Amino acid sequence: MKNTLLVTQLAALLLCGSGFAQPLRIATGELPWAMKHVPYETPIEAVLNGKCPEGSVSYALRSGKLPKGIELAGGGLRGTPEETGFFRFTIAATAQCAAATKTLQLFVTGKPVLFVDEREIAFEYKAGGAAPGTKTLLVSSTWPELPYAAVVRAAEWLRADPSSGVTPRRGDAFTGDAVALDVDPAKLAPGIYHASVMFYARNGANAPIVPVTLTVRE
Repeated sequence: MKNTLLVTQLAALLLCGSGFAQPLRIATGELPWAMKHVPYETPIEAVLNGKCPEGSVSYALRSGKLPKGIELAGGGLRGTPEETGFFRFTIAATAQCAAATKTLQLFVTGKPVLFVDEREIAFEYKAGGAAPGTKTLLVSSTWPELPYAAVVRAAEWLRADPSSGVTPRRGDAFTGDAVALDVDPAKLAPGIYHASVMFYARNGANAPIVPVTLTVRE
């Protein structure tokens, strides 16, 4: 298989000439993380720069190892990984008159875990006075750039903004994604009110719940 790929690449270079720009390149960079035992699919993108006629691009695994359960097929990676770890491999892309290779890395890990920096939130309000100030929660995860949702439960007087977000990317200066909590107690009678905000992510391992208490005084 390696010999066939080498011959194909040499033929492609002879056909396309010796220009500075590569007629074919694999544009895919960092691959999305994968979860063990959760279906995974991501495309491998190849770009032709015009030196070659537009046409189909085929892919092959040149070296390295894919996770057990993942295969290179249909222009991308797909399957359900059955093992965890870092997997480094080289992909070869071949078009009508060009070829290119690129080394990629796929990380397979467990389901993402969400973290919220506060265990509970309390507001106080005096009837007829100014509304309590905003309180902020920071949401983080074992996964970078993880989409999540924030859902207010059992209260019309409580609002979480935004209702969805994304945890910080790797290397980001922020320790968490900010969610602002505000209350509207103007129509509430004196008393103690309870609600909560639940955070969850698709295929997440947990769904943290933050209790919220509002005390309305006369």
